[in-house]
Amino acid sequence: PATREIYENELTMLESQRGVDMKFIKPEPGFVLKTQDDKGSKVFINVCTSPHVGAPEFTYAEKTSEGGKVDKGQQCSLPYSLSPVHAEKDNKDVECQVYDVVFHPDTLSRCSHPQFKELVVNTSLEGVCTNFKLKLQTENVKFPKIQFKGTPQECVIRKRVEEEKEGAFDHLPSRPAFPEMPGEDKKEDKPPAKKDKKKEDSKTKPADEPDYKMVFRDQVDMANFTNDRISNGLVPSQTIVKISLPLHANARDVDLDVYSDSLELHSKNYNLTLKLPYQVDSDNGKAKFDKDIRE
Repeated sequence: PATREIYENELTMLESQRGVDMKFIKPEPGFVLKTQDDKGSKVFINVCTSPHVGAPEFTYAEKTSEGGKVDKGQQCSLPYSLSPVHAEKDNKDVECQVYDVVFHPDTLSRCSHPQFKELVVNTSLEGVCTNFKLKLQTENVKFPKIQFKGTPQECVIRKRVEEEKEGAFDHLPSRPAFPEMPGEDKKEDKPPAKKDKKKEDSKTKPADEPDYKMVFRDQVDMANFTNDRISNGLVPSQTIVKISLPLHANARDVDLDVYSDSLELHSKNYNLTLKLPYQVDSDNGKAKFDKDIRE
């Protein structure tokens, strides 16, 4: 245990230097779901807990019907993480697939209410089906009298942290304060020469590079990591590029091409060629223009 703790601390420190916040997950048993896939094979889902997963969030919402009646309700958000599938044996010594869905302990503590437990069960089934591309039977789901199928396996959650916070470098000088070289004379600051407006207007203004920013998102924060095997880096599931185009009221005159490792934007006012840090699926990308903020 002591060696394991040193190993985890060192790995966490190394990842933090890469701008990644790493949390080791030791799933605590909860309850088990038993169902079948579309081929009739047994599938078990361990609904377990970890304090490193987000707690449930509740918000109140109002909806006005056509008759003017205001209906009040409550919306619930259940954060969860998924671990890689692992093979286990059932009671008949037949191999079966097991998936772990990890919630916050507060989520499972509310499962004493039947309606809330049904919400957790449906969320677990939907999460496994969506992320692992499975078709599971959602009716006649059984609840074996066990808290966990197989052996709990340690996993890891990784989140990219913001590397540059606003104002973090305000204390630094605008340029390096290097000493002057011997024999170098100081150059007097001269006012900028006046530009000839007639010549400037006669020339076509070149397109500028627009302001942009990249945002990375992950649907599943839990890396594919079991036992002592670490996944190869952090690759987000979504790469979002926000490009500011204040000189365009719509996207009619804007050409955008997205490739697997880059994107290009061209218009009469802007030109942008951007190298993407991660490979993307260019065939399934989406683009939209917000007229309110011209982005």
